[in-house]
Amino acid sequence: MTDNDPLEQIYVRTEQVEGVQRALLAQLILPFAGVNPETGEVYFKAIADELLNTKQKILVYLLCRLALASKQDTSFSKYVSPKEVEVATHLPGGTVRPKLSQLVTEDRVVVKSGEGYVVPASYLNQIRTKKLLPIE
Repeated sequence: MTDNDPLEQIYVRTEQVEGVQRALLAQLILPFAGVNPETGEVYFKAIADELLNTKQKILVYLLCRLALASKQDTSFSKYVSPKEVEVATHLPGGTVRPKLSQLVTEDRVVVKSGEGYVVPASYLNQIRTKKLLPIE
């Protein structure tokens, strides 16, 4: 293909979080957690323990990782293993793995063989419109 091919504009190597999606991602995360951009550590706010069930807490963690990976000049991956979710959320592995499977079955999360679990940016509006998190 040549550089003048108009289709070149539509090709992307990875799904990107841009514009309105960035604002929506922040709205979904901010009530419940914060992220250290240098270490990648996710900090859950006290209200998260009061308002979120286990699946919702896992979902918020995955959203945090998507946000972290969307930051320019980052080495953090948006894909996470069940062990990473377990450690970050302080939930037992016997709880995390079945909940991740449920989120995949419910089409809330995608699992990519060899890479891990991720919330695709294209799912953000669905998370908001279906009120999967207790936000206004």
